Amino acid sequence: MDYQFINLQLEKNIKAELSELLEADVVREIMRQGKIDQEQNYFRSIHQGHSFKITRELLPKLHQMCEEVKSALDFNEPLDFYVTNSPDINAAAIPKFEDDESHLLVFNSGLIEKFDEEELKFIIGHEIGHLISKNAEFNRIVQFVFPEPNHIPLIFRNKLTIWQQLSEIAADRYGYIASPNFDKCITNFFKLSSGLSLDAAMINPEAYMEMIDGEIHKFAESPQTNLSTHPVHPVRVKALHHFSQSKLFRLIQQNKPLEEDKELTDKIMELVKYLVSLKTSEIEFHRANFIASAGFMIALADKNVTDEEIEFIVDALSNFEVFPKSFLHEIIKSEKIEEYFWGSANAILKINPAERFTMFGYMISIAVRDRQINPEEIEFLYKVGKELFNFEEKEIAQQIGKIIQEKFVPKLFTN
Repeated sequence: MDYQFINLQLEKNIKAELSELLEADVVREIMRQGKIDQEQNYFRSIHQGHSFKITRELLPKLHQMCEEVKSALDFNEPLDFYVTNSPDINAAAIPKFEDDESHLLVFNSGLIEKFDEEELKFIIGHEIGHLISKNAEFNRIVQFVFPEPNHIPLIFRNKLTIWQQLSEIAADRYGYIASPNFDKCITNFFKLSSGLSLDAAMINPEAYMEMIDGEIHKFAESPQTNLSTHPVHPVRVKALHHFSQSKLFRLIQQNKPLEEDKELTDKIMELVKYLVSLKTSEIEFHRANFIASAGFMIALADKNVTDEEIEFIVDALSNFEVFPKSFLHEIIKSEKIEEYFWGSANAILKINPAERFTMFGYMISIAVRDRQINPEEIEFLYKVGKELFNFEEKEIAQQIGKIIQEKFVPKLFTN
């Protein structure tokens, strides 16, 4: 099976970008050579001592189910399955660390008790999908570089979150290939989200999909920020439904060579926009436009936009945009920077006039970011301070002086 067409292109692009930023190949080798990461050995020893390994002799039906899923996905790497005593509805794939080891796939007993055979096959396929895509391996590298999640830079964390959500959507595709019954997928997601154990006959698939469509319509009207590693269920279910009806899935079923399915990609990208939105209100929309346009205008005032200034703008945009650099470039390319600036600034001040101090402080911070106090930038600040924020000259000088005292570090060496 040609796996490259199953995973989402945006998912692969973000992972490649994050891998490059982390120097993932170098870090992976350091971890392996240094034997720093003992996670798999730890989990293996824990499960060997306190869990049941799923074998043909011990649990023949469950073992056969696992092997059938491996076969359906053409997954031939060594993989050990375990059942552990936990009521939580969960399963986890743990990648091998050395070539001569096997991967681990661990089921909680609560999962096996509440899910039937077709539902379990979907979950097994989903977890094997993570192994095929090497998602768990990449997550382990991230956890090694950032042992404290709170220390992950915001711009990196936002992209990581979106990648994790997209990887779940891709893993669902592997689950569906292993168990191609969409009604069962609905009961699967229903049980995962509710924690209830109900027969499929008690759930009306058509009514459930109508509810899903209604929820997605609400997202379109009122975007919501989702910082979980998993996408919200309506997006996840709708994405899987699109895949189940796609040309790509038909090619998989017919065992024909796979190719890019543009129609499917377009439908998924329409859903992905609900994942990448960090703006949840009108004022946040205007704030993002202001940060980009005001930041670039003040940086450009001295005719020399520095990397430090761009980095500062992009970092500020990370609170509102998953792809802040692209967002900034789009505004610059529009050649309507002044229009964005005055429009967004006036809109913010109309909604929340008290925000003018924060807005002006942001612009001053950009001006000193290049470690210079440039007369053209100061002149522009005075102009904006008077015309936009209605500050007196003394107020402007006091605010500029405060930022200089707090943030200005002069260059010790000049070119």
